[in-house]
Amino acid sequence: MMSRQERELAEALKALGHLVDVVKRSDPELYPDRSQAPDEQEWDAAIADAEALLASHKAAQAVEVA
Repeated sequence: MMSRQERELAEALKALGHLVDVVKRSDPELYPDRSQAPDEQEWDAAIADAEALLASHKAAQAVEVA
């Protein structure tokens, strides 16, 4: 069984990996086949995941400080 911290790290790595994938696929030099390029909806989802992760991390830090 994973601890809370391990689960949070796994979620963070998943969100970061998705964002990196979207950024890489948006680069025509890395992915010349534009059929693989992310659409606006995928960009929005990747950004929302990263923002949620950041907000969660900031909230956890605030609890630790308090």
